[in-house]
Amino acid sequence: MTVVPRTASLPMYDFPELRAHTDALWAAIRVALRASGVDAPDDLSRELLPLREHWLDPSLILSHTCGHPAVTVLDGKVDILGSWATMVDEPGRPGWYRSVIVARADDTRADDLRSFARSGLRLCANGPDSLSGWVSLASFLHAEPGLDDDLLINEVPVLVTGSHAASLLALQNGTADLASIDAWTFTLLSRVRSDCVRGLRVIGRGPEVAVTPLFTSRRGPVDILREVLVGVAAAPTLAVSRAALGIRGFVPHGMEAHDDVRDLAQRCEPTIGLLRRIVL
Repeated sequence: MTVVPRTASLPMYDFPELRAHTDALWAAIRVALRASGVDAPDDLSRELLPLREHWLDPSLILSHTCGHPAVTVLDGKVDILGSWATMVDEPGRPGWYRSVIVARADDTRADDLRSFARSGLRLCANGPDSLSGWVSLASFLHAEPGLDDDLLINEVPVLVTGSHAASLLALQNGTADLASIDAWTFTLLSRVRSDCVRGLRVIGRGPEVAVTPLFTSRRGPVDILREVLVGVAAAPTLAVSRAALGIRGFVPHGMEAHDDVRDLAQRCEPTIGLLRRIVL
């Protein structure tokens, strides 16, 4: 029988400036998995395009995904392990957070969304498969009564940027005016690439959702992986790396913790459909 080597990745917040800490985290996970009799690769995989194929690889032992792909393309095809508790979690709710709605600091139009939509508002998002960048943006807009009509009547454009960092740049250079950014990403970039957030301000927050989930392939060693992740999230030897990455613990859960994302997308489907129509 041919043995297929295991693969692993932690792509969601793997910024080059933090890569040494991500690697330290993985090294501890790898050691603990092997001590439990579970095969784990020496290194994380980082050449991941197309990412969806990597996430659905049956040899995958561990990876990290956005909440929206978790309930769409990955639903029923992987096993959710849980979420990191992070520095941006909601008070008293480890493993739950909200995206941040960001505009230029000097753009006072952002304080009145209805007027903003009538005066040349331009939106941007990292991609239509993003919970924070797309679904949370739609939810924020949908919550403003009558705003959908203004967005449509005034043909408000949506620029797809490809990444949260690129969305922040689009705000800074005036290519776009409003974006919804993953709060963990926003805070990490504020630390390691302060230029990315210079001249910008948070004007609101998206809905409360579970933090981006960690998962394994179907029939993966779920119980062992959860035990390992809980241990790694508390290991004193990893305190520096966890602090650098903004990790404060691990919250085990299954797909049920992300059902709110599915419900959220259904509730604001009119706005999501509208954004699809006006995307650049």
